[in-house]
Amino acid sequence: MQYRVYDRRKLAYIDGGYVVDYNIDDDYIVNNNSSISIVKETNAVEGDIIVLIKNSGPFHKGVITSVDNADLTISYKSDKQLFNDNMPNIKSADFAADSELTVAGKLGLKEVAEILKIVFSQKDPAEQDDNYDEYKALPLDIITNGDVYDDAGEHKILWTWSDNSINVVDWLVELFEKYAVVLSWTIDFDINTERLAERTPKYIVTISSITDSGGIIKDKVDMQTITYTKEKTPESTVCMVIDSETKEFLDQYYLYISNGKYFISKDKNLPYSEAVPQMRVLPVKTAIVEFNGESGDDTDGDEEITTADAAYDELIPSQFNQAIEVELNTDSKMFDFENTQFGEQYKIVNQYGTIDSIYTGKKMKTGDKFATLYFGLGRQNYTDIIQIQFRKQRYSTLYNQKKKGKKRYG
Repeated sequence: MQYRVYDRRKLAYIDGGYVVDYNIDDDYIVNNNSSISIVKETNAVEGDIIVLIKNSGPFHKGVITSVDNADLTISYKSDKQLFNDNMPNIKSADFAADSELTVAGKLGLKEVAEILKIVFSQKDPAEQDDNYDEYKALPLDIITNGDVYDDAGEHKILWTWSDNSINVVDWLVELFEKYAVVLSWTIDFDINTERLAERTPKYIVTISSITDSGGIIKDKVDMQTITYTKEKTPESTVCMVIDSETKEFLDQYYLYISNGKYFISKDKNLPYSEAVPQMRVLPVKTAIVEFNGESGDDTDGDEEITTADAAYDELIPSQFNQAIEVELNTDSKMFDFENTQFGEQYKIVNQYGTIDSIYTGKKMKTGDKFATLYFGLGRQNYTDIIQIQFRKQRYSTLYNQKKKGKKRYG
């Protein structure tokens, strides 16, 4: 196996060589380092792009986080690391104007793409302002695939981030956890342009709402074992919405599950049938949220925030809130190691029945015939769990700072 290193901003070739061994820890939820051991010293530096080449095509890639020429090792993190910087909160003025504000708007994947373009894209000299930093700007072409809508056909991503500074990697992970939005990128080296000096390579960044089904993974199959499964109980199952000023009751919503998918309803006794196997999620655990019914439309578009939005944001857990680890032979045809994308859905068949989950990470090392695949948003490893909790505590929406657990929307 070989590796190649490219300059972060210009994507020009910097260095390359042979890989002695590799240790890949590619987890979309837990932002760990992967590493390689190399034969000789390298000119690579932190921030450069590294691509591992196996046979004729790329095997793995990422952004270098450290280089140790004494130990001949390079550490790197995967795609999201390209955007590992803090950005100002685009809605900070809205939160500053209303100390009680919880949700400052709705957005779709195109708006997510526009935010990344504003923060990281290169700009023509005429468009540059005092905040423009050429050392941060990247040659980007950002495309979107699909979008995220609620049952009413409106954009589902609520802007609840109230901090003045938001780490983009943390933001991307939360979009993945709450809305199944995935970011990935490839490199277009512009090889169709014959003259090397005239080529303009760029990153092709894709922001996707992935709903594709990747396949089925079964337990007790030769050379494959499902090692861990855990289902997390939703924190709240009933949401009472009250007026933020008068404290009067407005609405109440109940959490249901049907065929592994959660939804909310004002009806506390929806009927169950074989055709519609819907059930209330129990036990009853009530959350009380405040809603400003007089605030009007707090969004930049035509989609007004409603009491149902508040209840949905409060009650709906991810349907993929389990932790599943699968130890699988790297030669297995049950999983496409080269082409499977984070967020693709799989059916995990084991002693617990059939569990719908999403692919979220993998670990593999040189010489190992087995890889560990991660499905779901939970984790078994204590260190990983602590890292997830630390990230979530570092950024809090304003309603988590409200007293007595009351939360306010609108």
